[in-house]
Amino acid sequence: MTHWTTEATEMITTHGWAVLVTVSAAHGSIPREAGAKMLVGPEGIKGTIGGGTLEQMAMQQARLMAASNGPYVRQLDVPLGPKTQQCCGGRVELLLERLDPQHLGLLAEIDRADTRLTLSSLHSVLTGPNVQKTILPQPVETVLQTASTLFEPLGDRRTPLYLFGAGHVGKAIVARLDNLPFRVIWVDRREGEFPNYAPANVEKRISAASVEVVAEAPPGCAYLVMSYSHRIDYAITAAILARRDAAYCGLIGSKTKRSRFLKRFREEDGLSEEDCARLTCPIGLGSIPGKAPEVVAIGVIAQLLEIFG
Repeated sequence: MTHWTTEATEMITTHGWAVLVTVSAAHGSIPREAGAKMLVGPEGIKGTIGGGTLEQMAMQQARLMAASNGPYVRQLDVPLGPKTQQCCGGRVELLLERLDPQHLGLLAEIDRADTRLTLSSLHSVLTGPNVQKTILPQPVETVLQTASTLFEPLGDRRTPLYLFGAGHVGKAIVARLDNLPFRVIWVDRREGEFPNYAPANVEKRISAASVEVVAEAPPGCAYLVMSYSHRIDYAITAAILARRDAAYCGLIGSKTKRSRFLKRFREEDGLSEEDCARLTCPIGLGSIPGKAPEVVAIGVIAQLLEIFG
């Protein structure tokens, strides 16, 4: 669940409390990874820790905790076998924390820290009667649990993805990027091509200066190029490859388009074989057939997830 602090704030504001369920450790074959979260309220849940009996058990324990006089921090160690009637075979450790209005300020601080580009970590105490969470300046790369503490990464770790083109495929890709680990800058000169709605992780940028947008991008970005014009596609792609620091450079088109562009890149732009080797064209997983925009979008997003997780 990407925006758990926002969801928790809304649930507390509406109902007075929310229980945060976090997968604090995962052993063996399990339905969700460490760090996965679910919020349990009196009338529903947000997010998931994997569904099934495990999730139902966590919901029941969360509501019992919420109705009690404490403690408001609890750990569960659940083998995914006969007890849960799940045959995953692994073991999940869960951290349950009851949050109420006194934690709204803390949730706001966590939300701000999690949207910054400066990385940090969230430290949660696993023992004691009440919720204890602290933001630490030292970052961690993965979720780490010790005997008494849980450390979780904070900061915007999403891959910056520059998408050039608001045509059919561009729209289909953006419509499917919600809650995926990308911070998207969607660029097109045609304001009327942008839909009214875009996912929260997408910034629409109206610009006819796409090459300048490429020049201003930070190092290590991913790029998708699919404008309405081969001329524009060429200029944008040449600028991306000339930077020599793209994490991914994908150009929509056929193998013929790739060959013609590469020939010009070498002869007209002086790009090296190493530069040209960074180009991905055609884009998307070849194992997903079909040319409908929605199908192409799924193949492209699947390829990006293979690379960036």
